[in-house]
Amino acid sequence: MLLFCAFSFLLAYLVSRGICRPVADLVQANRLLADGDLRIAINVAGNDEIGQLADASQQMVENLRNLIGELAGTSAQVAAASVQLH
Repeated sequence: MLLFCAFSFLLAYLVSRGICRPVADLVQANRLLADGDLRIAINVAGNDEIGQLADASQQMVENLRNLIGELAGTSAQVAAASVQLH
């Protein structure tokens, strides 16, 4: 009976660690993103819902990088056109 309880405790610990660690990594990455750090890379692997959330978060980071790059290019074009008008 004691062996069964020890095994159950170990199994519960490993399962909860397997869930909590990826979620904590995603929380940290999203905090950095909220602070404006687009250099982050989200490296949480898995085919479960947490892995899908990580993939979607990484795609969001990449889309934001692209969007800001496009805005910077457009802003430079507008600035150059403004200089030519004066």
